Amino acid sequence: MFKRTVPLLVLAALVLPAMAVAKKAEIIGPTALLGHGPVRGELKSDGGPKRVRFRLTPGLLQLTDLGGDMKVACNGNGTMRAGNDDGKLVVQCSGRTNAVVSASSFRFGGKARRYLIQIPEGMSGTVNGDFRQRGDEPAAAERPAAEEAEPARS
Repeated sequence: MFKRTVPLLVLAALVLPAMAVAKKAEIIGPTALLGHGPVRGELKSDGGPKRVRFRLTPGLLQLTDLGGDMKVACNGNGTMRAGNDDGKLVVQCSGRTNAVVSASSFRFGGKARRYLIQIPEGMSGTVNGDFRQRGDEPAAAERPAAEEAEPARS
């Protein structure tokens, strides 16, 4: 009996935390998502194409055009492949790469040791993965002024 129970408990202890880490979130830009592991989602803009930036430290990213206006630039130490699947543009970026996607509606999926997704204002959708959300930080002019330091004593 113990021969069967112990392996099942070990398996459950390993699988359940991995499943609990991934989350599904409704995203409204501007925001940035920092995470690792698998990620997927679908984003749409309010009006016209918007630029979304992906930074992968090594990984693989697949982008599928849903609106007919997607343009992708993959920069860095990696490869880029493009093709058509059922009449929709599909682009794959792999390696240590920065990808800039300009589209009104697209789907993405990938896996990376670490990733950063910067979503601009006017984009919204759903994202599944292990990430934390960070809003855009205020620009230097909008930050509150630091308190004046005491003058140095001689």
